Amino acid sequence: MKSAIICEGSTDLVLIQYFLEKTYGWTYTKDQNTFKVNSAKSYIWLNNNEDYLCIINSGGVSKLLDQLDWLLLFNKNLFDDASRFDKIVLVSDHDEPDTITNFVDNISSIFRKYSITSTNELENDEWFNGTYFPLQQEKRIDFLMLIIPFEGNGAIENFLLNALKDDSSLNDPDKVIFSIVEQCEEFIDNLDVKDKFLKKRREKLKAKFSTVFVVLTPAEAFTQRKTLLQSANWEDYLAIQSAFSKFLDLKSRDYVVT
Repeated sequence: MKSAIICEGSTDLVLIQYFLEKTYGWTYTKDQNTFKVNSAKSYIWLNNNEDYLCIINSGGVSKLLDQLDWLLLFNKNLFDDASRFDKIVLVSDHDEPDTITNFVDNISSIFRKYSITSTNELENDEWFNGTYFPLQQEKRIDFLMLIIPFEGNGAIENFLLNALKDDSSLNDPDKVIFSIVEQCEEFIDNLDVKDKFLKKRREKLKAKFSTVFVVLTPAEAFTQRKTLLQSANWEDYLAIQSAFSKFLDLKSRDYVVT
């Protein structure tokens, strides 16, 4: 089976790759390097036995739907069933109160463009089981929309910092990590930069996230963001497990974590 996950940026790509490798046994592969994803900022291939998965960094929220459109067009024009994407996941931040509604409307419009129909509605965190007819043959395409966090607004960094705090509340009687996250967030919020730095909300959020991990893993302070991000055991956090639980469906066979 062949699947794709389309995400906004490099943080999402690294986190998803890390989680899939640690939790469901996927591994990095170069077997699919001849396949080029159109206009993606970056992408990687993972495999798990006979299953292949492409994680695509679209380069921003504004380009997510363009990547979805391109993958569906790619599927439509294929003669070879083995090369067709059977499942597609779109992962995005829950930036605004109407983010989910807007995605549902825009994705539904793209599905109509390719005459994709289904007996179930398009909802957040639910598989949409679609049917369409590329080259006059009935085919199935399963689609999953993951707008994270599921409750309330925010970005992937919000989600991860809240996961750290939740885990600290459950497993750390002294709530040390909870306190570190709170103090780092407060530090960035109160930083007097005289409108020269951290002008955008997203920039502030990234600064909070990086500051927390520089405190938690000071030896990694000057490493790449990828290394910093992978310094936490995200596969152990209940919030991450819950949000990404449907990634298990990207395998054609049951996988048991050992």
